[in-house]
Amino acid sequence: MFLAISFILFGSNTFSQFTIDPKWNKYYDENPSGIEEHHQATDFIKVIEYTEFTPSNKQFQNSVSLLKKCLLMLSQNALNQMMVDGDYYSRSYKHEDYYYLYNTYYKTLSRETWDRLCPYLISLMMIDGLLKFN
Repeated sequence: MFLAISFILFGSNTFSQFTIDPKWNKYYDENPSGIEEHHQATDFIKVIEYTEFTPSNKQFQNSVSLLKKCLLMLSQNALNQMMVDGDYYSRSYKHEDYYYLYNTYYKTLSRETWDRLCPYLISLMMIDGLLKFN
């Protein structure tokens, strides 16, 4: 019985954290990030350069160059999935939490920059291993 209740509580909590927030859904409908049309490796690299994103994961050894090489080797299907994931999770109720998490691990961004580039940055945080969604 305890296991069943725990599963329900944790399961619903996990699901609810990814529910689309009407506020952010409206924001990105009115202010598109551009990720839907521009999600080639070079588009992510431009965001890396603009934000001075430096990976924190050991696999990238804090090397921006290594991260860029990785992005350039990804298939178009992988880049399409990054677009879908970034767009979806940027609209979630966790949008604010991801902003604070980003600024804890990476170079601090203004709120305006985060909101504008969030779909790209969430995808980069996923590649860096900071965010995991299943």
